[in-house]
Amino acid sequence: MNSTTSPNLNWEITTPQRAEIDALFANFTNATPGAAMAIYREGEVVYANGYGRAHLEYPLPIIPDSIFDIASISKQFTAMCVALLQQDGLLDVDDPVQKYFPELPEWEHPVTVRHLIHHVSGIRDYLGVLPLAGWRDEDQMTNADCLKYIALQKQLEFEPNTREEYSNSGYVLLASLVERVATVPMRQLAHERIFAPLGMTNSHFNDEHATVIPNRAQAYRLMPDGSYRIDIMPLDDLVGDGGLFTSVIDFGKWIANFTTCQVGGQDLLEMTQTPGTLKDGTPMEYAWGLGIDEFHGFHRVGHSGGWAGYGSNYFRLPELGFGVAIFANFHNVGPSDLTDRIAEIVLADIFSTQKTGSTPDDDAVSEINLRDVLVVEPSSLAGVYVQDNGESHLCVDDDNGQPFLSVYSQKLTLNQQDDGSFTQKWRHFVILPIDIDDDGQVSTLRVQMLVGEDRTEQIFNRVTPWGSVASDIAGNYYSDELDAVWEVALDDTGALMVVRPKHDADLYAPVAADYFGTGGLAMGVGIRFHRDDAGDVTGLTYGGRRFGTFTLTKVVQG
Repeated sequence: MNSTTSPNLNWEITTPQRAEIDALFANFTNATPGAAMAIYREGEVVYANGYGRAHLEYPLPIIPDSIFDIASISKQFTAMCVALLQQDGLLDVDDPVQKYFPELPEWEHPVTVRHLIHHVSGIRDYLGVLPLAGWRDEDQMTNADCLKYIALQKQLEFEPNTREEYSNSGYVLLASLVERVATVPMRQLAHERIFAPLGMTNSHFNDEHATVIPNRAQAYRLMPDGSYRIDIMPLDDLVGDGGLFTSVIDFGKWIANFTTCQVGGQDLLEMTQTPGTLKDGTPMEYAWGLGIDEFHGFHRVGHSGGWAGYGSNYFRLPELGFGVAIFANFHNVGPSDLTDRIAEIVLADIFSTQKTGSTPDDDAVSEINLRDVLVVEPSSLAGVYVQDNGESHLCVDDDNGQPFLSVYSQKLTLNQQDDGSFTQKWRHFVILPIDIDDDGQVSTLRVQMLVGEDRTEQIFNRVTPWGSVASDIAGNYYSDELDAVWEVALDDTGALMVVRPKHDADLYAPVAADYFGTGGLAMGVGIRFHRDDAGDVTGLTYGGRRFGTFTLTKVVQG
């Protein structure tokens, strides 16, 4: 939306609506954590309230001025710092990242700064990588530590700008880029160029975990017995992908900037709200640290966040001058759902006259790609399939001709459609048989999953289910990309035990010969062992959706 377009401000918050909004938070009391909420008209707070306690150890309620870690909502501020430095002529987002980080490897495909901004770089997400290298939640980490592991990565997970894959590593790199170009800490630059000009006196990037932050709400997690525990602050010296502490009151001043254009100017702000485009021309739904979509037929700009017990969500509807934010010190608050419901309460009359278009389920059906699909007997689908890159697997069982998926402990029925596809009830997960073997059994599947608004696709091939597990897979395995050694063993049931540095053993069930996994439904983790021509184990590949694949070499004992 152009900043000069006059929004429709024909909405008010009535007393009954306030009561209805407050009722959404009725479960958060003086005995529980909770949230702060604010509703904005072009950044001006028109209603704000606090619910629950900021600290369970002290009688301190959450108020609109309470300070929270807003996690990934921070990304738009990192992106704004990059945009301001480009406006100053100090960097170019179309430069290769190695111009600013010569310590990074020359990957097969070039990665630019712009790729980092739009989550299309192919660089693995450090949140998945670091635990594999032995880092624990309670370890303190800096941007420099994270950069070290990014520099160890010898390959990308995909060619840049061919698909979107959310990666926090990109925004850690962007923050480090800001510091190298501006020659001042990210915290200082954001204060001087954004927070101070806008009067955001209660906002800062927290690059030192021991900083005393007045009015900070402590984060909590709910335990299985119904009690609460203080949630530790993992990796909390990192900034860029998160690390911004602010209040819903201060945040309104940032929202107002998209109207006043005080910081950055109109052209720059329009740029930061413009989504990228993939190599094949497909438009993205991610701009400069901002998600872009539609809500009840209106253009929506926003982001969510979650970190160490904190949960947050905000969005703006620029055409209506409407904004809403919820910052919580407890993940179970469900801020994304609540912001939607608040908007639907306040804007009910406007939404009732707005054409909302197709439902998500209708969209999911229309996007299914049916190329090469074969119409097969349902019973021929039964079997075990492993993804071609080894990241995950599917176990399809048969119950009197009715195929179903075994996912963790759940049984998910697969219904054959007239077009030959097999789907669940809502068709967010689609199995397409594309090849059969000489015995008439399905040998290859094309699997499509609807993740958010995007339909992803993987190829799975039939494998022979596991029989006995070979004991020679036990041993130590080393990854130079993780700079870590894993200990691999088998328990008495044939399950695989993997011990990473400073971690307890993880268990993986046998799926097929030399393949172990968890979960299924293309969501789990897969471990595939490799052998040489003599049949000796030489290494393993470890893969999962969040972090891609890693190859570890078996350590030969001398």
